[in-house]
Amino acid sequence: MLIKGRKLTKDEEQKVKLASKNLYKKLTEEKQNLFVVDWYKDRQASTTVKDAIISSLDADLPLSFDKDAFESKINLLLNHFVDMSVQHYGWLGQVA
Repeated sequence: MLIKGRKLTKDEEQKVKLASKNLYKKLTEEKQNLFVVDWYKDRQASTTVKDAIISSLDADLPLSFDKDAFESKINLLLNHFVDMSVQHYGWLGQVA
């Protein structure tokens, strides 16, 4: 999801893959605190999840991701996590 639509060097691709792995690790480790029941319906809870995504990716994504691209990818991921939660799919579907 982070690479799609971007022309990246091999080094940048590796940084994006690392960013993805680190994000997954962070979200799974903090799953019980971040993904409370119906988190996506509560503005504060969804902001907390979004902030976790932002802090993780900000630390790892290459500088070629400008502000617009960064915000676009953050929103794409947040929407993906909301969809997963709503559909009770994957590792987010097991939250309760």
